[in-house]
Amino acid sequence: MALFLQWKTFAAISVFLLLQIIAFGSQFPEVEWSKTFGGPFFNVLNSVEQTSDGGYILAGTTKSQLSERTQGWLIKTGSKGVMEWEKNIFDINGDVQIRSVRETTDGGYVLAGWLQTKNNRSGKLIKTDSKGVIEWERTYPNYNNTETELDSVQQTSDEGYIAAGVTGGYAWLIKTDSKGITEWERIFGCQDCWPGFALSEIQQTSDGGYIGVGLGTSKEKQPNGDGWLIKTDPKGVREWEKSFGGSDWYSLTSVQETADCGYIASGKAQNSKEQSGWLIKTDSKGIEEWEKTFENGYDLRSVKQAADTGYIIAGTFAKTIPNGSSVDFVFEGWLIKTDSKGAVEWEKTFDGPDFCELNSIQETTDGGYIMAGETKFDEIKSMDGLLIKLKGKSAEKAG
Repeated sequence: MALFLQWKTFAAISVFLLLQIIAFGSQFPEVEWSKTFGGPFFNVLNSVEQTSDGGYILAGTTKSQLSERTQGWLIKTGSKGVMEWEKNIFDINGDVQIRSVRETTDGGYVLAGWLQTKNNRSGKLIKTDSKGVIEWERTYPNYNNTETELDSVQQTSDEGYIAAGVTGGYAWLIKTDSKGITEWERIFGCQDCWPGFALSEIQQTSDGGYIGVGLGTSKEKQPNGDGWLIKTDPKGVREWEKSFGGSDWYSLTSVQETADCGYIASGKAQNSKEQSGWLIKTDSKGIEEWEKTFENGYDLRSVKQAADTGYIIAGTFAKTIPNGSSVDFVFEGWLIKTDSKGAVEWEKTFDGPDFCELNSIQETTDGGYIMAGETKFDEIKSMDGLLIKLKGKSAEKAG
């Protein structure tokens, strides 16, 4: 108990240390509050969404020093980030990873991830009630005895679910009913292409179809990849697909349909010398309108269109520190706000005790932003889930 209390004290102090922020620009909002979650060892938050009651639902992965298994992790907080409840999602057969969470129309939550057993990895969907109690869970077998993951899920207009990921080196799209029963599934890619195809995020579009982003490659370009954008009809039939990038490695991890019926996507661009954040805007047919590369960064993992039609993007910034004849890297949380053309209005980096990464972002109803990720404390070998709230316009005026 004494060690646990010492860890909690250290974590509380580290929240303040974490908020050593380097900001560029004059319009950036202030940090309203910051929270860390988890005990000593390994805790990561991959997804955050504001809930209908004004609080937040968080999902990720947790593992304690006393556990043999990695478990899925679901946390519900109030509007100030104070935990209301948490659930660990485990399986006696293997490790559980959770990559995405969304609130459902009945006030519950749907989660996407995978189950890793000794010799197999299978996609997994889980539906809970409003308190995190599991109502059903489904494990989806892999394609041709190869590893399968689900990285993104969303409830669809018919009360079913659309989920996306990778299976056997192919991009994988699966549509289920409200109970997680498969209605149809699609795979996209090419045979013997390495590293293959994968979908990182999927979203239902205003026409009832789906837009997805991820990694794609061709036999001509392998082993390097392209940022890949695919649009399907409501049955998952491909309408068009586009590849973006140069001669090196590119990938896209996040996508959203924009107010003008186009698409915004974020990810990373990498060459032999450096890796940079990457942002692409297309029209409704996937034709590129503009792209931006943010050098001296690392990657941009989550993008959303803001209420002012600009974009808010979260990810990881690689800060270089000279170390004799070599260079060390320290990873910091990275937040960028752009206008509707991708021009930077302001940006922030969040400096943790060892490193800080941001995996998910959303604009909140008060005009602020909520971000989830992780931060590491080397002194106690602990990685904590991280939640940061930036002030909205109403809070800034009140302050």
